[in-house]
This record gives sequence, structure tokens and C-alpha cells, in this order.
Amino acid sequence: MAVDIWDASVRFFSGPRPTVYLLECLLREVFFMRSAVLLTPLYLFWLPLTVSGQEDKTLPILVQQLKDKDAETRARAARGLGSLGAEAKSAVPALVEALKDDNFDVRSYTIDALGRIGPEAKAAVPAMLALLKDKDGKIRSFTAAALGQIGPVTKEVLPALVEALKDAEAGPYAANALGRFGAQAKEAIPALAATLRNDRLRQFAGHSLGKLGSVALPALTEAMKEKDEDIRIDVVVALGMVGKEAVPALTEATKDSAADVRFHAASALAKLGPDAKGAVAALTLILTDKDASVRVRAAQALGQIGPDASSAVQALTAAQRDPVEDVRQAAMVALERIRVNK
Repeated sequence: MAVDIWDASVRFFSGPRPTVYLLECLLREVFFMRSAVLLTPLYLFWLPLTVSGQEDKTLPILVQQLKDKDAETRARAARGLGSLGAEAKSAVPALVEALKDDNFDVRSYTIDALGRIGPEAKAAVPAMLALLKDKDGKIRSFTAAALGQIGPVTKEVLPALVEALKDAEAGPYAANALGRFGAQAKEAIPALAATLRNDRLRQFAGHSLGKLGSVALPALTEAMKEKDEDIRIDVVVALGMVGKEAVPALTEATKDSAADVRFHAASALAKLGPDAKGAVAALTLILTDKDASVRVRAAQALGQIGPDASSAVQALTAAQRDPVEDVRQAAMVALERIRVNK
């Protein structure tokens, strides 16, 4: 039987847990559709007030539960504090203490919570730096990741993460953390560039160098001289992340002896679109590359560049007679893009 709308509204706003009540109503199909429609605006108005009030009451409870005798309760409390993000900044001292917990889950969720709090967890950095030397590889890894979220808030963070690049387990997390710092991690560039020679960490190091932006451009350009084709591929991908400043280096990469490197160079230029107009001549040349996948990517890149690639129209027209259908299709689309956008 349907509940009267007015009665439902009164219960909704006066009950101790109004949001839960609404969900119960919906799940039990108490309201007709029109009732739900009428109450939705009221619910959306009430929800922020309810959640805010609940957070104010929840925080001290969770902090207290971090000291509970039951390990599962302590772990849930740490996880709950993490879900509050920066709103849990007042819990940092208690979380720092919880880093000493003997239980793995408690420590893991505590580290994660500090990371989610972000820069406001600066006071926890000294204790977390010590955990980078913990005997448990997972703890070291979680710590490196969390430090990446907190940021380079103290001068000790950067060198500690650079050192962690040598850690077989925590290395990938340390590389990602450094990448999150952007240009602030400029001092880590030599170490990240050297890590490109590590097969296990190469992709992570390359990705991080790319996220550092133009400050990493000299190191990436130098790394294109590596004999290892796989290194050059990851470097090209990183160059694409740098942006238009990397167009000259990517243009040079289209001449690489390895087809996969040329393919990824053309792919990176395609993603840059009109910003890659300086590579038009080089892309036009590889429309006749011996590798069909490279020819396809070259045509697609020229199409993404648009009208500024008009000098490639003749070569793209010829590519429509390519023996490979994918190349012909890519050339046709590119010509349409160049002409339509003129």
C-alpha cells in the first residue's frame, strides 16, 4: 500500500537517518513513481547537510577505534578515515601512531589513509620515510605510493623515493610517485633516466619522465640514442606525454631503424594533432614506409594535424592506391579531414 506523501516527507526529514529511510522506501517500493519524483529535490537538498553532520561525528569515533583491542576494528577505522580524505587531517597524529601497529591490514589501511589525506599529512612524512626500509615489500610499496599522494612536502621525500627506485618491489611505486610531482621532481631525472635500462621498471620510469614535462626533454632526447629498441619505444611514448615541445624529437624518431619506434612516434604525433604540424614533412615520407602499420599511423597523424598538413595531399592521394586496405582507408579519411577543415 502506498504511503501518503506528506507522511513520508515528515518521516524523511525528522528521522535520525533520513537518507537511509529514503533508500528503504525506494527498495520496498513504498512510493509510487510520482512520490519519488516529488521527494528527490528535497533529498538532494538534505543530503549534503546530513553527510556533513555525520562526518563531524564519525571522525572522533574512528580515531578512538584506531586504539581498539580488535585488529579488524582498527583496520576498519583506518579505512574509514581514508575515505574522508583531507577531512581527516586532524586524525594524522593518531594515524602516525597506528603506523606502528603489528597487524598488516591496519598498517596498510593507515598508510593508504595518510596518502588520501594528501599534503595535510605532512606531519606523517618522517615516520613514512622510515617505512620505505620496512622488511615487508608490500608495506614499502604502499608507502611509496602514499608519499606520491602527499607530495614533496619536505626536502627528504625526493631523495628517499629516488633511493627506492632500486627496490625490486617498491621501485615501480616510487617511479609513479615521482611522476606525480611533475617538474618538482626535476632532481630525480638522472635516476629515472638510468632506470630506463631496468627491464622491470623501464615503463614506469618512462611514464614518470613524460609526466615531468619539458624539464625531462633533454634526458629523453639523449635516451633515444640507446641501442635497446624497447627503451627507445618507451622513450617515444614518454615524449608524446611531454607535448608539443617534443615534436622535434618525435620527428627525428620517425626515422628510427626500428619499425615499432617509428610506429609509436607517428602515434604520439597523431595525439598532438595540430601541434604536430612541424612533423608534416617527416610523416609524409613514412607514408611509403615498408611497414604497413607505420604507413597507417602516418596517414592518421596527418589527418589529425588537419589543414596544416595540406602539403601532404599529393602523397595521401597516392596512398589511396596502397596494396593494404587499412592504409587506403586511413589516407582517405586524412584527406577528408584536411580538405573539410580548410
